[in-house]
Amino acid sequence: MPPADPLPWMETKEYKQNHKLWLDTVSEIFEKLSPYFPAEDRKMKEELYCEAVDICAAQDKDLLQLQSISSLTNSNKKRELEEMQKISIDKEFQIILQATNHQKLAQRKNEFEDYLTTKDFEYYIQHTRDQLSNLAIPLKKKTLLKNLIKDAENIKWVPKHRIDDNGSVLPDSPLPSPPPKAKPKSTKAKEQSVRN
Repeated sequence: MPPADPLPWMETKEYKQNHKLWLDTVSEIFEKLSPYFPAEDRKMKEELYCEAVDICAAQDKDLLQLQSISSLTNSNKKRELEEMQKISIDKEFQIILQATNHQKLAQRKNEFEDYLTTKDFEYYIQHTRDQLSNLAIPLKKKTLLKNLIKDAENIKWVPKHRIDDNGSVLPDSPLPSPPPKAKPKSTKAKEQSVRN
């Protein structure tokens, strides 16, 4: 009979016990800190702490939490382990918080770019409409301007940072850059080549 595959670490009974103990530690930390968080940030910070717990519990294959329970007689060792756990949680929390803040800033930047582009688009459409009412513009050019407006209304401008149905930002796909234009040789270069 072939030996059974060992259970993945995160499905073991020890991991589940350990995860609960990490969660207890973070609950204690969050309970002390939550009054200092603004009300609108509290839920988000709690979720980030839970993510930090998941990371710490997954990395804690030495079962530090379980060891701390079994070594209740040695209070110094227990305190040392608790401090290590709190430091680990705080470290992971700060990393996740920093990543979340970067993500928010990037989203705000994208939204602002879209806003500016929309304003530019609306400005050019309005400017084109204003030219249609200008008597100094020849009829031929007005026909061209009418076609431009019709095309713009049919195509409907789409923001650069498109949002998917599930709320995620779709990757930007800018058009490929055109190949560089060949520079014509100057007349001096031609004259020199003729002389040689």
